[in-house]
Amino acid sequence: MQENDFKQRHDSNCITLHGLKKECDGARIHLNDKSRSNNEMQMEIAAIREQISLRESEIGAFHRDIHNKVDHINGFRHDIEVSHHELNKLKEERARDQYEIDRLRDVIAHKEHENADTDKRIKSTDYDLFKLQERAHEL
Repeated sequence: MQENDFKQRHDSNCITLHGLKKECDGARIHLNDKSRSNNEMQMEIAAIREQISLRESEIGAFHRDIHNKVDHINGFRHDIEVSHHELNKLKEERARDQYEIDRLRDVIAHKEHENADTDKRIKSTDYDLFKLQERAHEL
C-alpha cells in the first residue's frame, strides 16, 4: 500500500511537475511576448522623443523668427513715427511758405497798384509838360 501511495504521489507529483513546466513555458512565452512588446514600445518612445526634439528645434527657430520680425516691426514703427514727424514739419513749412507767397502776392498787387498810379501821374505830368511846352513855343 505504501508503495501504491508512493506511486500515486509520484504520479501526482509528475503530473503537477508537468503542469508546472507547461505553466513555466507559457510564462516564458508570455514574458517573451511582453519583452518584444516592451522593445517595440521603447522604439516607439525613442521615435516620439526624436520627433519631439525636432519639433522643439522648429519651435526655437520659429521663436527666433518671431523675435526678428518683432524687431523689424518695431523698426518700421520707429520709421513711421520719424516719417510722421518729418511730414508734420513739411506741412508746417508748406503752410509758412504758402503764407509768405500770399503775403508777397498782396505786396505785388499793392506795388502794381502803386505803379499804375505812378504811371498815371507820369502820363498826366507828361501831358501837362507837353502843354506847357506848346504854350512856351507859342510865346
